[in-house]
Amino acid sequence: MRDLPTGHGPGEPAEPWPKSRTTGRPARPCSTAFATATVARALGPCVAGPGRVALVIDPDDSAEVSRSAGAACRRAGRFVVHASPSQGGVARLQAEVLMALGKHWDRASERGDATGGQLVSAWLRAEQAKELTVLRAHQVRGAALRWLLGLAASEGLLLRLVSPEPLAELACEHPEMEAEAEAMTVARRGRGRHDDEPSCGGHLGPCEDLNSPAPFPSTGPPGLTLATARRLRRLHDIEAAALATATVLLGRFDPRSVAVARPRVSADATSVATAEGAHLPVPHYARALLRGWAGRDLIETDWADDVAATYLTVRLELAERRTGLQLTDPALPAPALVLWHLRRDPGADLLASLTGSPGYEREVGRELEPEELPVDWAAAR
Repeated sequence: MRDLPTGHGPGEPAEPWPKSRTTGRPARPCSTAFATATVARALGPCVAGPGRVALVIDPDDSAEVSRSAGAACRRAGRFVVHASPSQGGVARLQAEVLMALGKHWDRASERGDATGGQLVSAWLRAEQAKELTVLRAHQVRGAALRWLLGLAASEGLLLRLVSPEPLAELACEHPEMEAEAEAMTVARRGRGRHDDEPSCGGHLGPCEDLNSPAPFPSTGPPGLTLATARRLRRLHDIEAAALATATVLLGRFDPRSVAVARPRVSADATSVATAEGAHLPVPHYARALLRGWAGRDLIETDWADDVAATYLTVRLELAERRTGLQLTDPALPAPALVLWHLRRDPGADLLASLTGSPGYEREVGRELEPEELPVDWAAAR
């Protein structure tokens, strides 16, 4: 596995999107809404209960309080949102919550159709979030604030709003907040952290704040390292993230080999089993990437091997571009050209859409004549 320039980070060249190995041209977008919603339903709310809201007043808007209240730790389920100025719309705040979960800022470039709200719920649940802290929360107003309060209630989260001033809109929604806000303001003075805040445990190493830039993996031995997991977390597409994680864990960069292995995630997402009988442990820092498929197969069991391998190729190509990781061996020959719209087995219709099977024009609903097909596809037929 080697690093690729993503073309979306500081100092990285803005490369054009490469042609798909399966079609010779850019692959069509894959629907992500269904998989994202399915994962969210399977995992359920982050924490049982209605959730809580706490307002932390910091009149000086000090760095000390920001460092204390904003001490994120993935293992403890604490995530910190850095609110940008003058927020009234929901979409930008959703993007900033996703950034707190390690996602790349440019969600639109992945071209999926899952909404920001669906992605936030699915990834909060996959990461087993317990607390969400919003720094400079006085910037969040109107619909964005209402969405944030609703998120805390639906996910059972402890939502901490750090602000240099009282929030009038919050007082309207939660009139009981005034006393708690004053108590927390006093408690913050002279202390680094509340006594009741969870600790990740020093034996696991320093806390991991997913807001920090995801490093490129070192050139050391390949494998599912912490740095690699951070790069894979850049993906908004929760299915692509799981497939890419399994590929790295198996150490197989031939989609055909991964398809034959038929990886299945254990019920607690601590291991992945293969059809050959192998059981591979999943490091704690990568389990969120697979948790949505806990107790399930990563690849549809009724798909033929060539269907599964082609689908994996398309999905891993996206993951490569968004993470900068080489997930498929570039020396492998391209998959055989197949007119997927003529296949009737499971998964073929999906591939006909994703690969733009040129033997069929969906717009006019007619099959193309042999002379209208590209030369290589006409030969394949």
